[in-house]
Amino acid sequence: ATWIHVWDNEKGEFAMAQGVATAGPTQTDHFHRESRKQAGHKDTFLVVCEQFDDKVTIWKFHSPQKATKATGMVDFRKVQTLPSPGSSSVAIGESGDSIFLVAASYYNGAAGGFATETPVYRMDAGKDKFEEVQELAANGPHDAETAWYNGRLLLFLSEDRNPETTRISSQVFELNPKSKLFEVKQKIPTDGAYGSELFEAQGRLWLCVANFGDRANDRYMAESSLWVFDDIADSFKKVHEFTTYGATDIEHFLFEGRDIVAVSMEGDLKNKKLQKSYVFELKADCGSKKSEL
Repeated sequence: ATWIHVWDNEKGEFAMAQGVATAGPTQTDHFHRESRKQAGHKDTFLVVCEQFDDKVTIWKFHSPQKATKATGMVDFRKVQTLPSPGSSSVAIGESGDSIFLVAASYYNGAAGGFATETPVYRMDAGKDKFEEVQELAANGPHDAETAWYNGRLLLFLSEDRNPETTRISSQVFELNPKSKLFEVKQKIPTDGAYGSELFEAQGRLWLCVANFGDRANDRYMAESSLWVFDDIADSFKKVHEFTTYGATDIEHFLFEGRDIVAVSMEGDLKNKKLQKSYVFELKADCGSKKSEL
């Protein structure tokens, strides 16, 4: 199941509000859409990746009849199911009047193994359902991230491995505004890319990649990387590397006006070593990160 919590202002804590039946949820996301029934109102949708059932489910928020501040009740109802073999992650992006949903397909046991086809779904203006419009060939994509930058929608797939190695390339895509399809823009060398973060900070677009290493061969040390988008070259360039141990995810946030990046690391679970995580501060003036642990 996937559990939804709401913030209780009186108690100063989250309260459990609803559980929705899901199978092997790996990630959730959400988006808003102009209501077709109520002018000036936006509907809220929850997205859940369900890896065990090879699908992504879409849930729409309905105002519960008996909701009060005390109970904090919510009411999400399933409105669509989208096929996604080995669904590991989902990314939402908007361009014009269209909403794009990219469901990273990590592993397809029925066909291709790690060589998968990641489905791209689109909901156009005046529609209330997603339709599949494209499939993106990739090698074990574990995460998907989108960013709207200078009037363009970019997509990055963190690709983990092929059958032989984790030292492969992960792809950057750009949406073609005419065809409304994603096209390969750049390939970035990665080493078991498990997670990534596309974010704007200090007037520039950044890409941070969490490289896990090679789980299958018990190699957890890898060089995770920081990239910045070069507007003149129209591509990402690497500006920094930092050693990580089984890095699984990465997140950017602001704290007191400072750009902070947190990296979660699994470490060596078998030997219970290197089980720590890092917190960095982005130093854009020198194009690198420095630890602020």
